[in-house]
Amino acid sequence: MQAYADAGLTTFDMADIYGPAEDIFGQFHSQLKSSGKDTPALQALTKYVPKPGPMERKVVQKAVQRSMTRMHVETLDCVQFHWWDYKDKRYLDALDICQTCSGRIMIREIALTNFDTQRMEEIMNKGIRIYSTR
Repeated sequence: MQAYADAGLTTFDMADIYGPAEDIFGQFHSQLKSSGKDTPALQALTKYVPKPGPMERKVVQKAVQRSMTRMHVETLDCVQFHWWDYKDKRYLDALDICQTCSGRIMIREIALTNFDTQRMEEIMNKGIRIYSTR
């Protein structure tokens, strides 16, 4: 990762389900900080891919905190939220909780992945601010 950073690449994309990706970034981030290198340009984007089930505040916050711990950051730059089953509307609950986390500075930006236009409109009509979609 250092070679990429030295080449000017500053944004790293990972997910809570991509094996040790968040841990690897966390080690890299800690090494940069301990070496005294400036890290403000560094951006870490992760995905939150919840398991099917209730989207209670404690479940979502635990997942967000786990990513923060793995990545060795105090705030997640961007959480890209992924959902598998549109029939299960609990994604609205999870996104609402993520937005609450962004108000508490746990998450800077919320993005979507795997959402169609209809669902994105539904989410935005609920007042959830979306940074990007892919």
